Amino acid sequence: MPRHITFAETFSVILRSGYESRNPFNPAYWTGLSAQRATLTSHLNDKQPIGSLTLGTGIVGPSGIGKTLAVNSTLKLYPQIVQHTEYRGKPFPFLQLSWLKLDCPHAGSTKGLTHKFFYAVDEVLGTSYARLYVGGKTSADGMMPHIATVGALHSLGCLIIDEIQHLMAAKSGGRETMLNFFVEMANTMRIPIILIGTPKALEVLTSEFRSARRATGQGAMCWDRMQNDACWRIFCERMWGLQYTKTEVPLTDEIITNLHDLTQGIPGLATILYKTPQETVIGEQEAVTVEVLRETYEEYFKLVHPFLTVLRRKKKSSLDMADLEWPSFVQLEQDIADKRTEAALGIAEVKTAPLPEEPVEEPTPEKSKPPKPGQRKAKAFTCGPLGAFELAKREQRKVYDVLKEQGFILNVNRFFPEEQTT
Repeated sequence: MPRHITFAETFSVILRSGYESRNPFNPAYWTGLSAQRATLTSHLNDKQPIGSLTLGTGIVGPSGIGKTLAVNSTLKLYPQIVQHTEYRGKPFPFLQLSWLKLDCPHAGSTKGLTHKFFYAVDEVLGTSYARLYVGGKTSADGMMPHIATVGALHSLGCLIIDEIQHLMAAKSGGRETMLNFFVEMANTMRIPIILIGTPKALEVLTSEFRSARRATGQGAMCWDRMQNDACWRIFCERMWGLQYTKTEVPLTDEIITNLHDLTQGIPGLATILYKTPQETVIGEQEAVTVEVLRETYEEYFKLVHPFLTVLRRKKKSSLDMADLEWPSFVQLEQDIADKRTEAALGIAEVKTAPLPEEPVEEPTPEKSKPPKPGQRKAKAFTCGPLGAFELAKREQRKVYDVLKEQGFILNVNRFFPEEQTT
């Protein structure tokens, strides 16, 4: 997609701009490290922007729009680790880290994010920085200068923070401290920062002017849902080629329009809507039609119906609806899998079908005795396993037979095809 090419070009500019003034073979690179660390530490709580450097960018868009996929595809174009051995004929053992990508913790904890940094570096480089810096009573503020030092020691080219909207859940002052650290890290250490998040991240990035300015150093990218245009058609054509049913259904304008209407131009949702009906029709009619797509949407996508209804009704940009809390697409696929399991085992029918209620014999006044002081009145169950037990006891039947009648026990033979007799 054009937006992916634009990001790839922007990332190339950011990466090279950050390295422009950082040459680890130059002795000044190492002698100035202590001064840079001291400057970074002293300015962590500074409210005034320093300098005019603009390294880094930001990507904001609704969940499922393809932000993370585009970033990961671009990062694969660059080796994450570069082992240097010599430079211009002179020995130069240096382990370079071109980029590092982290996910912001769900709780928005700044300390959790700093821990993630050291663990991620150790996993990639095989170092032991986590054992050195993580643990004890070291605060998040105390670990931030160490992050900058480790980044400088390995000439970190770019730091990517995904799911930045989770900083909304940070404790009072934590969000501002972390954003200030990102600013000063790009400012002092010349390490570019790329922030990625949903429309809720707009509130995080624009909470302070300089955070917004730093996030738009190379031009902020606001990725909205796709329109029903040539790009959407290209996307559908590439996706429709992954058709595994026996009956090949050609892609038509009607299918393209219905896919866009049902998913409102969200690629992540469109891929699930295309995969799910194929899994459903395999072994049956083996054809994905418009009717099958709509039936699948009505049956399995109820989790996202409220959100898509709002988008469909208001016709507004997704970026203007930061209050829409989109469900996870992993959660959606799990919901679909659970519904299929329930249908296969017949659980759905048992859950939804009302169980027959048997009348309960009321005791006659002659036989009824007043409860003793402090004694609770026995509760009468008319349905469910306890109700089946009471019914079996009254009718002198087996509890197994009653449970089977009420649908709690299923015959295993229903799950296997009957043998054909000749």
